[in-house]
Amino acid sequence: MGVEKRPEYYDAVYGSTELYRLHYTESRCHGLWTRILKFLSAYPSPCILEIGSGTGQLAHLLWDEGYRDYLGFDFSPEAVRIAKDTCEQTFLVSDARKAKTYARDYDLVLAVDMLEHVEDDFGIIGQIKKGTPFIFTLPTFDDPAHVRWFRDPEEIYERYGSHIGFTGVSFVNPWFVCLGAIY
Repeated sequence: MGVEKRPEYYDAVYGSTELYRLHYTESRCHGLWTRILKFLSAYPSPCILEIGSGTGQLAHLLWDEGYRDYLGFDFSPEAVRIAKDTCEQTFLVSDARKAKTYARDYDLVLAVDMLEHVEDDFGIIGQIKKGTPFIFTLPTFDDPAHVRWFRDPEEIYERYGSHIGFTGVSFVNPWFVCLGAIY
């Protein structure tokens, strides 16, 4: 497994390939995001905070599906620049480890392709208001930028069960999509 990378690493990744500028319908993650939409449908008019919003492809899909009460943040300035250029949602550069990042209104949190990239995932989860619905994804594969990955839902429950009350985990190859609420 890899070690946690700095923002400059992701700036280079986002800046060096068109994959992160594709329309969301052309992305390899489109099926994953469609499953997230199904989970989101249980929450009428949520005020969404997305941790690690990347280049805004999911945010663009959310916009097109009518989700307007949204704020996404990422610690990669390049990702946020691309997101602002391609999507009408609101984005900012911020660090998920800083409490001030969460000092805003939200009633649902997304963390898609994010928790596996940070050492202190529990610290980030601990910043989210108790009782908040939390939709997140986790990979089933190793990558140089992944600090961890998961073979099955039991590993997910074992790692996060004392922090999150799970209501669902589904598999969208090669990801797990998880839904719960913060304890």
